Amino acid sequence: MADLPPLLQRTASEWSATDPFLPRRMLAIESDTGKSKVGVGIRWSETPYSPDVVSNQITNIVSLTQAEYDGLSPKDANTLYVIS
Repeated sequence: MADLPPLLQRTASEWSATDPFLPRRMLAIESDTGKSKVGVGIRWSETPYSPDVVSNQITNIVSLTQAEYDGLSPKDANTLYVIS
């Protein structure tokens, strides 16, 4: 399986206070709100929130190929699958 993208969790106020640069593909989660952003190479404050695909319901992140994903049955609703 491929390498997982970086994942960081901080509170909303911690993200705002530090306003870090989010490299491409970095998954950044607000641990207190469940909101998330996926890095595109700009600062936290400039990056839009992701749709509610990623939330505090995600308990696992798995990186795999499209073929591996297609072969999974059943797919876990609490797992974020990263196709790489």
